[in-house]
Amino acid sequence: MPATDPQHPMFRAELRPHRSASIKTLNIIIVALLAVFIPTAIAFVAAGAWPVTGFMGFELLLLYGAFRLNWHRGSTVETIDLTQRTLTVERIDHWGQRRVWTLQPQWTQISVAERKGRHGRLELRSRGQSLVIREFLTLDEQVDLALALKKAVAKATGPCRPAPQPA
Repeated sequence: MPATDPQHPMFRAELRPHRSASIKTLNIIIVALLAVFIPTAIAFVAAGAWPVTGFMGFELLLLYGAFRLNWHRGSTVETIDLTQRTLTVERIDHWGQRRVWTLQPQWTQISVAERKGRHGRLELRSRGQSLVIREFLTLDEQVDLALALKKAVAKATGPCRPAPQPA
C-alpha cells in the first residue's frame, strides 16, 4: 500500500490501563491472606469468639471481589487510528461494549487541560464533537500522546505532495 493512499494508517496508538499485578499474583496474595486468616480464625474460635471468623471470611471475600473487579476494569482498550481522511477512536470497555468515534483530522483540535489535584484531560474536538481520551493516562503520558498525535495530524493534513517518480 503506497504512502499516498488516503486510507494508509499514519498513526496508531493502543491505550490500556496499567496493571501492577497479574491475575496469578492476585491469587497468590489471596492464598497468603488465607494462610494468615485461617490460624487467626482458629484462635478466635478457641477463645470463644467464633462470630469473628464470619466477619474475617466476609472481609476476605470482599477483598477478593475488589481485586477481581479492579482486574476486570483494567481490560479496557482504546485505539486511536489516523489516516489522511479520518481520525478514528475505538473504545472497548470492560464489559466488552464497543464504541467508535470518527473525526475529520483537518478540523480536529487536540488539547490537554491540567486539572488541579487530578490527572489531566486529553480532549479531541472536531466540528461540534468532543471526545475525552481515557483518563487513566498520567498527565505526562497525555502530553506525550497529544504531541505525537498533533505531529501525525499535521503530517496527514499537510499539503499534498506528488509521489516521487522512479529514476
